[in-house]
Amino acid sequence: MVWDRDDFTGQDLAQVSFTRCQFQGCDFSGVRLSSTRFEACRFTDCNLSNTVVDHTRFDGVQFEGCKLVGLNFGSADPLTFSLTLTRCLLRYVNFSQVRWKKAVVTDCDAHDSDFRGAQLAGADFRKTRFRACRFHAANLEKADFSQAEGYDLDLRTENLKKAIFSLPEALNLLAPFDLEIR
Repeated sequence: MVWDRDDFTGQDLAQVSFTRCQFQGCDFSGVRLSSTRFEACRFTDCNLSNTVVDHTRFDGVQFEGCKLVGLNFGSADPLTFSLTLTRCLLRYVNFSQVRWKKAVVTDCDAHDSDFRGAQLAGADFRKTRFRACRFHAANLEKADFSQAEGYDLDLRTENLKKAIFSLPEALNLLAPFDLEIR
């Protein structure tokens, strides 16, 4: 099923199931999606500002060009948390403590978002622009930060084993050590 430019604001979509649906240019601002299920769905150019996703299941869901503001993915259903975020705006989004296998956050603008304690081994963060995001104690083993910018990672607290970075941005990893590099 395809929804094109539908306005879902003010609606309660709690405990509704969506399978193989496409949402194009839809507005989900402030919508309550508690215990809702999305399986193999695609969101394109949608607004999900201040949407409640408590116990919501995201299984094979793609977001492209979407605005995600104030979402707490830490309260989503942890059993099948599978998202792909491409060219999205992420602002005040909480991913803390999330177990996100094969996380994809590519070519996004991520501002003031929280990844603390998240399990993101093998994540794809290519070309994402981070600003004031927190990653403390995150598992970023084998994560790909190629051409990503603005990440603030601490080599002492993050698991960055075999993670991939691009120069010159990778030099910021040395900032906490007060080194002089020539």
